[in-house]
Amino acid sequence: IGILQSAELTGRLDESLDSLASYLQREMETRGKVVSALAYPLVVMMMAFFTVLVLASYVLPQFKPLFEELDAELPLPTRMMLFFARFFTDLWYITVLGFLLFIAFVLFLKMHPKGRQLWQRSSLKIPIIGGIIEYAILERFCSVLSTMLQAGVAVPDAMATTNEAVSNVVYHEQLEIARQQMLEGSGFAQPLIE
Repeated sequence: IGILQSAELTGRLDESLDSLASYLQREMETRGKVVSALAYPLVVMMMAFFTVLVLASYVLPQFKPLFEELDAELPLPTRMMLFFARFFTDLWYITVLGFLLFIAFVLFLKMHPKGRQLWQRSSLKIPIIGGIIEYAILERFCSVLSTMLQAGVAVPDAMATTNEAVSNVVYHEQLEIARQQMLEGSGFAQPLIE
C-alpha cells in the first residue's frame, strides 16, 4: 500500500505495479520453497514425538514389574525413562497441563505485542535459525527498497515504507533510526552500517 501511495505521487503507478508484481511473485516462490523444505523435518519430528509417546506410555510401563522383580539397581538412564513414563501414565494430568501451558505461551508469543517482541528478539539469537531469519529480513528489505527506488519513489519515503514492510521489531527500530540519521544528512550507507 505504501509503495502504491508513493507511486501515485510520482506518477509512475504502472512501473510500480510491475515491480510490485514481480516482487510478490518472488516472495511467494521463496515462501513455497521454505514451506516445502520445512515439511519433511516437521513430519519426522511429529513421528518421533508420537514414537516417544507410545514408548513412554505403553511399552516402558510393561517392563516396570519385571524391573521390580529383579530388585536390581537400574542404570540412571533407565530410571529416568521410567520416571518420564510415569508422567505419561500415572500423572497424565501434569503432562496435559504442561502441554496446555506450552500452547498458552505460544499463543502469547503470537498474539500479544510484548510476546511478539520477546519472540522476535530472542529468535535472532538462536544459532543457525537466527542467521536464516536475518537473511530473510534483509532480503525483504532490499527487495522492497529496490522496487520502490525503481518506481521513482524518493529515498526518505522509500525507507519509511520499506521499514513498515520489515516485520521484525529489532530491525524495524534500527531501520527507523537509520532513516532519521539519513534525514539529518548522514548519507545512505553509514546509517545502514551502524
